[in-house]
Amino acid sequence: MSQSPCKAIDWRCNGSIANGIQEAVEFFRQDAGYTRLFTQLIEKYRSLGRLGGTVTLPDLTTREREVLGAFLRRDYGHRDTVTIAVSEIITALARTRFSHIELKVLLDGYVGEAILTKAEERELYESEKRQYFLDLGNEFQHPHCQIWLADIMEKAGGTRGIHLAYDRDPEVLRRQLVNVLSALEHLPQEVGNMAGSPGREGSGAEDPQASSYPGNDHRGKSVAYERLPVFASRMTGDPHAFDLDTDQGRFFVGSLQAIRCRHDPEYQLDSSPSAEDITELLDYFGLVRDDLLNFVTCAGILGFSSVDNQPLPLWQAAYEAGSVLNVPLREMIKVDTCLPGTAWYRRAKCFGRVFVIENSGVFSAILDAFAGAKELPPLVCTHGQFTLATLLLLDKLAENAVLLYSGDFDPEGLQMAERLLQRYPHRLLPWRYTEADCESVISQVPIPSSRLGKLDGIESVELLPVAGLMLKHRRAGYQEELLDKLISDIKNLWDRPASGGQIQQ
Repeated sequence: MSQSPCKAIDWRCNGSIANGIQEAVEFFRQDAGYTRLFTQLIEKYRSLGRLGGTVTLPDLTTREREVLGAFLRRDYGHRDTVTIAVSEIITALARTRFSHIELKVLLDGYVGEAILTKAEERELYESEKRQYFLDLGNEFQHPHCQIWLADIMEKAGGTRGIHLAYDRDPEVLRRQLVNVLSALEHLPQEVGNMAGSPGREGSGAEDPQASSYPGNDHRGKSVAYERLPVFASRMTGDPHAFDLDTDQGRFFVGSLQAIRCRHDPEYQLDSSPSAEDITELLDYFGLVRDDLLNFVTCAGILGFSSVDNQPLPLWQAAYEAGSVLNVPLREMIKVDTCLPGTAWYRRAKCFGRVFVIENSGVFSAILDAFAGAKELPPLVCTHGQFTLATLLLLDKLAENAVLLYSGDFDPEGLQMAERLLQRYPHRLLPWRYTEADCESVISQVPIPSSRLGKLDGIESVELLPVAGLMLKHRRAGYQEELLDKLISDIKNLWDRPASGGQIQQ
């Protein structure tokens, strides 16, 4: 981080002056009695930005007593520690044959470069580091890369590890950042699409009213996704390049968080995301850690392939047996279209309903209420935050049905409802998300202020009244308390034509 030699040390650029200063430097360097004194003077200048104050030398050696005593014309023969004013040293230097040399110039020559103050060092350090990241920005101009690099330069949340890595080894960090930035340019799923409707790129849906049945030209297509190890191998040649227990893996996760924060107003940066949080984040960009454990649970639903326009055997067998299906992402991408089973068998000409349940316990209890029935109502369980498999199933169902979503009355529950309303603005209805429903299930469980802040992002008119009640009560309400009403709604509504508005008693 030093300047060029001629600029840093002017005396090297003038022959006669240079010779005199070089002589002085060699004189003071060759005698160990001066070493600590010069070291202290250099640190004093770096701290103060000028030569002043005093320097202290404890535990004087015999040679230091002799040399410094002679130089300063003091008797240090019986002194263990001395404190010397810098002004004394300047005066002493003026009495030598080196009187024409300023003390600062002598110190520069002693270290071989112009001494920078700590403030100057910090300024130079920050300038060099900024240029380091600007150079990367010039190399990687994809919007994803620009967002993340801007956050890094601004030292936004989640970027501290990168700055620490820079201090350790900028070259190692650059190799890691190049890998991450290259990956950001080639994510399987374009950010911003995930918050859209089924008509987004990759879904294949153009007009939700076009058709209710598979086999027509209007069919769903698979959402792009890739397994994380395969993606890492493709980008870097190493399938473990983005493992989450490595610096590079953590940088990759941080970059995805930064990009999502920019595009998803509901998303909140977490410096220590859980494994579940990371899985959901990767899903958002079309990356899966495991396409078998990434699954969706459903009942009463049929999946179709475009090959023969007939229900896929597994789905049909589960429907006719009244069984629940756990469909992993690996299998979900093979499905072109999904329908409520009753709509297919009855050849219904109207949009049916699909009941989407957040909580697995509530989902199972609803199934109990239909035990022994000839047909199961069309049900989907999200198990909390939406996996890629869940979103893919809902995308395909939203082409042919109206989705009714029920979740908890807490900030996270409303955030999930909001996300689905934004994704399916003409195909989703809040289910039991009225003020009356909220008041009826308010518990004694307090909601911390840190979580209540998430309600600030709720914008859907259907959810704002409930958000207001939650802010008022500062307590959560749970889906389990609405179980009887949910079951009653399903029995009354599941095979009737769908219409708009909230679902309530």
